[in-house]
Order: sequence, then structure tokens, then C-alpha cells
Amino acid sequence: MEPNPEVLYANPFSLLVIHNRGRILRLYTPFRVQCMESFGGWPAGTFVYVDAVLLHPKHRLLYHIGGQFYPFYYFRILLHI
Repeated sequence: MEPNPEVLYANPFSLLVIHNRGRILRLYTPFRVQCMESFGGWPAGTFVYVDAVLLHPKHRLLYHIGGQFYPFYYFRILLHI
């Protein structure tokens, strides 16, 4: 499992990331992320699904989860490759 790979590119329905081994992967929504701290009513460690991705000038990247947008830095992507 690789936490928080580097984000290269995003559109509303996918996210292009770089794995720590240099491998480029495209994640399509919905994809699973883990809460790194208690946030949005979820306890730390909870897994939730990202329905859409939005590029944002202030937060860089927002995840659409459960009908609301949240900054990406509250969550981690775990890759199983």
C-alpha cells in the first residue's frame, strides 16, 4: 500500500498519480480514500469513496464525497499494486 502518491493531472472523473516507484496510474472515480484524521463526520481511519475530483486554486484539489467537496489533504490514497 502506497499512501498519497503525487498528483499529476485531474479531471472530474479521474486522477493521474505517480506511485513512489515512478509508475504513473490513472484512478477513475469512484476510488477509495482513507480519512487521516476525524473530519466531515468520519473518524480517523475510515474509508470513503471519491465520486468526483475538482481542481481548486486555494486547496489545489477537492474530492466530492457524500454530496460535498473536501480538500484532498484530509485523505490518503492507498494503492494496492
